[in-house]
Amino acid sequence: MSGSFVFLTTLDADHGFSLAGFRQQCVAVAEAEPALLAILAGKEPRLVVVDERLLPGIDPERFLEMGQRYAGALAVLPGPGRTDGEPDYAERLIAMAIGYQPRLAADGHH
Repeated sequence: MSGSFVFLTTLDADHGFSLAGFRQQCVAVAEAEPALLAILAGKEPRLVVVDERLLPGIDPERFLEMGQRYAGALAVLPGPGRTDGEPDYAERLIAMAIGYQPRLAADGHH
C-alpha cells in the first residue's frame, strides 16, 4: 500500500516519510514543478502529497490543473509551524473560494 503514496518534500525533510515506509522524494523549491510532473507522469501513485513549502516553485494555475487532470489525488501537506503570520495553503484556498481572507483561530476562540 505504501507504494501508492508519494511524498514530495523539501530537502530538509530528512526522508522522514521514507523511514515510515512511504516513497519520498526530496527536492529544492526550484526543482519542485519538474519533479511533480515526473511523478504524475508515472501514474503509479494513487496519492501524491506535496510539501506546502515547495509551492512557490510550482505555478499555481498549473498546480490546480495537475490536480484536476491527475487520476489519483494530489494533496498539500501543511508546512511545519508557520510563525510568519502568512496564510497557509488551506487558508489561501478558502479565501479564493469565498472571496476574502477569514481569520482562523487555532485555539478555538472566535
